[in-house]
Amino acid sequence: MNTPEHRKHSHNNNAHIAQLRQMLAAQEKLSTEFCSLLDAEKEALVSMDIPALVEITRKKDRDLSRIQRLDENIQEVTHRIVGEKEKSPQPVKLTETIPFLNQEEGLIIKEYQKKLSRLRTAIVTANHINQQFTSDTLGYLNDAVSLICRGIVCDPLYNTSRKEQMGKNTPALVSREV
Repeated sequence: MNTPEHRKHSHNNNAHIAQLRQMLAAQEKLSTEFCSLLDAEKEALVSMDIPALVEITRKKDRDLSRIQRLDENIQEVTHRIVGEKEKSPQPVKLTETIPFLNQEEGLIIKEYQKKLSRLRTAIVTANHINQQFTSDTLGYLNDAVSLICRGIVCDPLYNTSRKEQMGKNTPALVSREV
């Protein structure tokens, strides 16, 4: 089975495998950086550092776009490795490429798959924690604002409808004379 066509397919497959390994390494690096970004976001949430949160949100959006593009590129390459000319709507899992690889490459791809799976789980977990913290904090703030506002509505000095009833003889909080 050492025909020119087989050698060409084998050479293309080797190029695709090298490309896949390179993209998986980049994906691992980006995912690790994203985990660090989520840790920084948690710290900024706890300290209520709004400028830091704005900057972190920008970085998260940028990194998520990069991760998504890498995912798409990885899918294209995995489709080529398994021999699909047309990209099917079903994604090809990394483990599905293993039968098309030599043993060493298969082990490397399996290891990347495990690492990336752990990183994705860590990202989902950290993101959920940060979202829950944000949601809880906003709830507490809304409760505090409601308590404060209810107190203001009950106070005749702050109640505008009550002021109209009381007339103009009631002292104003701010002098109208300038």
